[in-house]
Amino acid sequence: MNSDKRAEREQHRAWLRECIARCRAEVARYEKAVERRPNTYRPRLAEAQHTLGKFYWWRHTPASYRTAFRLFTQALRNYDSYRGRRDLTLNRLTLMSDLQQLSLRLDDDRAEEVLLGLLSAYESMAAAAPLVYGEDVASTFWQLGNLHADARRFGEAERMYLRALDKHAEFDGEDPHRYRPATAQCRRSLGRLYEEMHDDARAEEAYLASAAILRELCEDSFERCNHLRSLVRTLMLLADLCERRGACGEAARYRTEAEALEAERGA
Repeated sequence: MNSDKRAEREQHRAWLRECIARCRAEVARYEKAVERRPNTYRPRLAEAQHTLGKFYWWRHTPASYRTAFRLFTQALRNYDSYRGRRDLTLNRLTLMSDLQQLSLRLDDDRAEEVLLGLLSAYESMAAAAPLVYGEDVASTFWQLGNLHADARRFGEAERMYLRALDKHAEFDGEDPHRYRPATAQCRRSLGRLYEEMHDDARAEEAYLASAAILRELCEDSFERCNHLRSLVRTLMLLADLCERRGACGEAARYRTEAEALEAERGA
């Protein structure tokens, strides 16, 4: 690393230390104030904890991720216990989204804890507004499926993916170009899981379902460019699967289609 890069990194670390010190003082101030006037200061404390957590996140170390997780969960508890008149829905949703992203940086047990907590919260909100929060429920099921698949907990992964697909089925028809790409992605994830489980028949079925959705979406000339990449990925997985089981003609057909779509993407 040259001297300019080292200086830039040290400058960034110094800035983070300054931000963290300032935010910690702010959190401490609100923690005292909330004892006197909880409805006034609890939302401010939650906002300060969320901000401080993000600064720790940006340090990008295992210890800082754990600190960020602790601060985010404290902030969420403060939002949940607020009994004032302010509408904190947007603040809470932003925090929940950050928690969901942070879970990818945590160890499996803690990541599962985060995702299950978020799932419970999203399911509660979806009960009142299914078209608003149903997508978040489905996405969290899918992320849990990915987590279990990476841990080779295949039965649990399959259950999460199938629950995600069941949830997608409730609202996919409302806006296909918004919702159905995630359904295709979940089908593809399910196909990869079945490959890991050495169940080629069900893997092919899942890949074909994913490809069918994406081909249908690609029929819209205005939206086509948004779905080509995903379709190429699915077709290449199909080609690899067919090639592995000796169906070379099918593999060549899928690979040719994928290569043509990739050329179209680059044109």
